[in-house]
Amino acid sequence: MIAAWNRLFHQPTDPRIPALIRIGVACLVLINLVAWYPYLEMWFGETGVLPGDVWRNPNDRTTPLFQPWSLLAMVPRGHAALLACYIIFLLQTVCLLFGFASRFSATSVFVWLVSFQNRNVMILDGEDDVLRIISFLLIFMPLAEVWSVDAWLRQRGSKQKLSEITEPAYQSHCSPWAVRMLQYFMVLVMFATGLYKLAGEPWRDGTALYYVARIDDLFGRFPVPHYLFDTPWSVRAMTWCVLYVELAIPFLIWIPKARRFSLLVLLGFHLSNEWAMHLFLFHWIMLCGWMSFLKKEDLDAVATFWRKVKGMSVRPRLRGQSVQVAPR
Repeated sequence: MIAAWNRLFHQPTDPRIPALIRIGVACLVLINLVAWYPYLEMWFGETGVLPGDVWRNPNDRTTPLFQPWSLLAMVPRGHAALLACYIIFLLQTVCLLFGFASRFSATSVFVWLVSFQNRNVMILDGEDDVLRIISFLLIFMPLAEVWSVDAWLRQRGSKQKLSEITEPAYQSHCSPWAVRMLQYFMVLVMFATGLYKLAGEPWRDGTALYYVARIDDLFGRFPVPHYLFDTPWSVRAMTWCVLYVELAIPFLIWIPKARRFSLLVLLGFHLSNEWAMHLFLFHWIMLCGWMSFLKKEDLDAVATFWRKVKGMSVRPRLRGQSVQVAPR
């Protein structure tokens, strides 16, 4: 049992998986920062919807707006200090994206993310909680082994000759326990969501998506055929498919032969939900978390396919002409 436990949590895996998660989280945080910028003063400033005097009052326990921990409580008041914190947050997220001082950058991004979220909890929802937890687990992942400035600097500073440097084999020597914890977290989020829906009668009788499709004042959508949400049998089919995915996939994804099928189902599930309901970054955050279930053979298959596509694009497409190849 001890050996199985060590294999499960500490046997090194492909280092490209934490690198992909690092890049995905950094991109999502950058998009979130860009969305914050036009409303920076309104959401986080002293003259915004939650003034500093109200937010900094530690004695007011009548509402959930009592002061949580935040770096913004330690800086001088004013828009200039808020903007400086925002810029530092932005720069450290860029460093995380490119893998420069990866561990320090991941820790800094998590601290700044918590600081800004705690500054105004009235604008938060479930996607902010998921992003915060994934960014926390990111701190403990092996982030700098591949696809990072840190890996490039380490390789550049090594004493190997240029002729001895070959294509990396993507072998890791670090424990991926944080990636495994992210897997458990994603499964728990999905399964808990399914259980919560199962407690509602509209989900059990198959009419929930009929009402969801008509909440136009809460989220936007891309064009969707009207008959999908106006026909009783299609509404029931889609409603029960949502329940099936959220209750069954958390178990199927652990079965080796069903893992790829489960990932493809999750990809279609989140993309279709994003098409039908614009929930900002929620579905993209979930897809970033599901990347923790990728394996080396999946990435190798994608790399092989990309090399084939790239090779086909550079071949000369000539009809009726022979291509002369000069001898070496």
